Amino acid sequence: MPRKSHLFTSESVSEGHPDKVSDQISDAILDAFIENDVKLGIADESLVNTRLGCETLTTTNKIVIAGEGRGQAPFFKNYGSKAVVNRELITEIAREVVKDIGYDQDGFSYHGADVEVLLHGQSPDIAMGVDAKKKKGAEQEGAGDQGMMFGFACTESEVYEKNSFMPAPIYFAHKILKVLSDQRRSKKLFDLQPDSKSQVTVKYVDGKPVGCTKVVVSTQHNATSRNGKKYTPSMVKDLIGDAVASALPKDWMPARESDFLVNPTGNFVVGGPDGDCGLTGRKIIVDTYGGYARTAAAPSRARTRPRSTARPPMPRAIWPRTWSPPASPNAARSRWPTPSASPTRCRFWSICTAPARSTKPSSRRFWPSFSRCGRPISAARSSSTGRSIAAPPPTAISAVRRKRTAASPGKRPTSPTRSVAPSNNGRRHTPPSTGVEFADGRIMDAAVMHSGSHKSGSYKDDGLEGGGFAAGDRAFFGRRKGKRLRTHQAHLLETLLPQLAVNLASPAPADLTTLFAPGAQEVRLEIGFRGGEHLIAEAQRHPQVGYIGVEPFVNGMAKALAAIEKHEMTNIRLHQGDAAEVLAWLPDDALARIDLIYPDPWPKRRHWKRRFVQDRMVSALARVLRPGGVFRFASDIADYAAWTLIRFLRSPSFEWTAEKAADWQAPWPGFDSTRYEAKAKREGRAPCYLTFRRRPAAKVGAR
Repeated sequence: MPRKSHLFTSESVSEGHPDKVSDQISDAILDAFIENDVKLGIADESLVNTRLGCETLTTTNKIVIAGEGRGQAPFFKNYGSKAVVNRELITEIAREVVKDIGYDQDGFSYHGADVEVLLHGQSPDIAMGVDAKKKKGAEQEGAGDQGMMFGFACTESEVYEKNSFMPAPIYFAHKILKVLSDQRRSKKLFDLQPDSKSQVTVKYVDGKPVGCTKVVVSTQHNATSRNGKKYTPSMVKDLIGDAVASALPKDWMPARESDFLVNPTGNFVVGGPDGDCGLTGRKIIVDTYGGYARTAAAPSRARTRPRSTARPPMPRAIWPRTWSPPASPNAARSRWPTPSASPTRCRFWSICTAPARSTKPSSRRFWPSFSRCGRPISAARSSSTGRSIAAPPPTAISAVRRKRTAASPGKRPTSPTRSVAPSNNGRRHTPPSTGVEFADGRIMDAAVMHSGSHKSGSYKDDGLEGGGFAAGDRAFFGRRKGKRLRTHQAHLLETLLPQLAVNLASPAPADLTTLFAPGAQEVRLEIGFRGGEHLIAEAQRHPQVGYIGVEPFVNGMAKALAAIEKHEMTNIRLHQGDAAEVLAWLPDDALARIDLIYPDPWPKRRHWKRRFVQDRMVSALARVLRPGGVFRFASDIADYAAWTLIRFLRSPSFEWTAEKAADWQAPWPGFDSTRYEAKAKREGRAPCYLTFRRRPAAKVGAR
């Protein structure tokens, strides 16, 4: 029985706490799998439905998702006996969660964080223990694991919210943070950031909660207010004081002002995963009853039934419940504890605890227990299918389809001829899957457009002097020849190409305009010009500009040579081979512009190191571009566009020139569309046009 008079403290953390960010990502992935099962009508078919154990780690601009599971397309695809997860789709789900929480900061943002997906198929040994088997004419489903947990419910919060059944300390700790979150999202508390924590000490008299003796709130905030004044803890306290008081019953705030503490350790500017590493399942006390009752002994994870060690629900393991579908698609994954339909209970019941045990043999065993009023209890299955402590079962989760994004599955055109750079000294890169907002709904956030404030991790050179490529480095991966050339095309390769080819065996002239006819005012480089449509059109439009075109694919080079011969052009020089060779040959500050138009996106994860845009390549481009020079990038693959944006924004040598969405959604003035762009538009992919300006040397040093 509870003591008559005492104090009890419980703690809650907000949706922006690093551990809760991890929880919500894991749960959102689980939700998506279950929604897919509901959509396919297989939610209750144990031999094919979803099984998932999903762990997430979050830290500074990094999200790692690992675990094992089973699911249907589009989340899993079978290749022989191996189940392969759709990493792009999982990445998109994670980014949507981070965006919904509200993280768009230098150290952690939904568009800037690298996402690494390490999910794999379920172990056959575990699957064997879970699969339903027919015994005595009925199917019995195995637990697949052993676990012990407790369900709990009480009536303390019923006075303030019907059907909540929570202890007062954790109930009000949650409510304070929910009020702060709601007002942050509505912009009423504009300067708050997502990460926060609360502690509430409740005084009990004769076993009943009567008020708070101490309230502690730590909340992340901007460094300065909108009028430029630096925040102090007392200013933050004044900012949130009314909101905190509104979350508590009348006269429940501590009597002494000193017992209401806000950011007691000082300012709280750096927070979330940027300030502390987050991991799924570390907030089991917050997720349950705030230490007021027994809970599971081990950290929890997002798991499907019939796995047994998910977050113990409140009070789902106590009485059979009647579940109601969520009012909105996100209700099943609410970040706050949500009341659900009333359990059937004894009218004398006020506090109830019941263990729910599952064990590995082929049938799951539920052990009867007794409430404190002596009434027998049928312990229900303990599993979590959402972010709320009292989440509904899988069948109640809305099957609303997620908005299709660049990370959704679908055919992506690939070319075997594009140039890409090697990985950075073996470091693994994980590209973002979203970012720029395309006309078809794909997103690259516009909030990072202002130049000079985009940091997605510290910038590091790759160990090469001058930040460029060394002899022998590769930037091209792919085949070099396609269909058999026509006779005249082969003749042009033998005769015209040697006349136009730059001589990499000799040092580059200090003034590149000497490579062209007299009158050339500047030199531009186009990397991977494919069939030469854009290169030829640019050279015709600007006869006073010298152009160097690089293309390793023989057939593309032959087409360009035919066009050069036809129009008798004298302001183009060519290199058939690797762009890295030309970049290593070029002198410093030699080019006015570099174009990379529709490069191969290399969409498979194992091929990302082959993408042309890598940190080392950005350094090499910065070396050969003169201050004020421009690098232009066009792609219809949002994944690659976001990848490129992140790598240029974290370089101190470049600034993004965009000021509004149309600057990257609309083609550059005078841009000549290519056949690859026409194909992308036919297939429903909206192109993206990024422009980066080379910073002057003084500004690079200042950064």
